[in-house]
Amino acid sequence: MEHEQEEMWKVKVAAWIHDPAEKALVLLRDPAGHEGGTVRLLREMLFGSKVDSHIVSLVQTADRWAAAADRPQIPRSVSINYDRQPVLIHPLDGSEYDLKGLNIPVAQIRAVSFDHFQHLCSSKSGERDWKRIFLTLWRRGPETPAKDLGALWEVLPADTRIPAYSIWEHLDLTSALAGVMVRDPGQRPALLKFTIGPVQGFIEQARSSSDLWAGSHLLSRMMWEGLRVICDELGPDVVIFPHLRGVPLVDAWLKQLGVLSDGPNGLSGGLMKIPCWSLRS
Repeated sequence: MEHEQEEMWKVKVAAWIHDPAEKALVLLRDPAGHEGGTVRLLREMLFGSKVDSHIVSLVQTADRWAAAADRPQIPRSVSINYDRQPVLIHPLDGSEYDLKGLNIPVAQIRAVSFDHFQHLCSSKSGERDWKRIFLTLWRRGPETPAKDLGALWEVLPADTRIPAYSIWEHLDLTSALAGVMVRDPGQRPALLKFTIGPVQGFIEQARSSSDLWAGSHLLSRMMWEGLRVICDELGPDVVIFPHLRGVPLVDAWLKQLGVLSDGPNGLSGGLMKIPCWSLRS
């Protein structure tokens, strides 16, 4: 059982790094292809010269499922050079924000990206703790690795043709699907939705803002205690809504596991206040 769990986390790591974070910036520009730069170097660093064929097959299947779930089907002939036409589209109202050209050299963004992830994957002991590596990548990968990139790193799109969702969402979904597929070969992933309530009773009985806060905190803590078991077993990427990256209760858990520490990139403030969860299972 322990070996199976270790294998699952290993597959999730391979799935999470299957696309480079900077994909939108190097697509159609890098002679090595978007999988020939940072992805290749990270795979060699983590898995050696050759990744097991069954892992490659699982990741490819999960990637296709994630792509089909994330975006409408667009002909392969449609392509956009994001370095020349960088546009972000709001996922709700469709409004566009034109970045007016980026002109970031391929070699520069690739070097920044690899240095960032190499640091996150490094281990003082030299042993591979795949669960810790995955949790570190999931939580700290989207953190801006260089000042000259600003906030752009956190919102780089997964698909330049539909820049309405980030590369991080695609990587999360791919790793979630791959983790399920390796645990239950031959089984199709499914979605589970559940709610905790009623919330209205807490609101009606509150007589002060502190009462409202206490009720919100109680529901948030109850939900997290239930979700923590799932996150510990399958990973926080399996939770669709609300998104768990950066949630204080989740960060506190990651701190206990040694993934986070106090400081600028450590714990933050706030509470989960929406008692509705959707899971990838």
